[in-house]
Amino acid sequence: MNARPLPRLDHIAACAGRQEANLAFYGGFLGLDLLPAAEGWRLYGAPPGSGRPCLAFRLDAEAPSGRHGAGQAEEVCLAIPEGAAGHWRERAAAGGRVFCPTERFGRPGLRLRDPDGMLILLAERAGATAPTADVLGLCGTTLWVRDQPREAALLADVFGCDEEGIDGGIRRLRLGDAHLDLQDAREFPEGRPGRGVVEHLALGGCQAVRAAADRLLAREGAGWLLPGGVRLRLSP
Repeated sequence: MNARPLPRLDHIAACAGRQEANLAFYGGFLGLDLLPAAEGWRLYGAPPGSGRPCLAFRLDAEAPSGRHGAGQAEEVCLAIPEGAAGHWRERAAAGGRVFCPTERFGRPGLRLRDPDGMLILLAERAGATAPTADVLGLCGTTLWVRDQPREAALLADVFGCDEEGIDGGIRRLRLGDAHLDLQDAREFPEGRPGRGVVEHLALGGCQAVRAAADRLLAREGAGWLLPGGVRLRLSP
């Protein structure tokens, strides 16, 4: 295992156009805590900088629909307790929501889309027990990349991510208490920013890795880019 201090996932930011439906889905159906946020933004989960990741949405009803594709963080993963997948499948079916049962790295769950079309994965967390089936919080994301080995090597070199394994062609890396899944997207079209698409990942605890990031990753304004195009924001 990697001995040096690892950065952590601080938040995932996306664009939402359907504001009332966004609140009904994340605050209502999923039951996530709504946090105070700057004007034009909506936050769910743990406060930024708390050491636990949150979901951030830039609200823009006029934004065009994004296109899911290569070079994006395409799937947001939320952890649920062990044994809760059946409850959430029943809850989704009862609400008329389209979903797909899944099993990834031996953990059952389900995939569905939010009102703007962003992919959400609810996955049981190994060893997580709770008195209810409530969502435990944000636990990772899936990056659609064109060069999976190269991106995995860069994430290991820059951020000290440890590889956990490969399941169905998806390579999983550990980033603190969260995970990054790398999906081979060589045959996928290029993604396009807009509603329903992740805009960036924000990583905290990055002071010790900034030099490596500057050396190995391309800068874009206030952020950095992985080779495939996924946008990163780094904070101390």
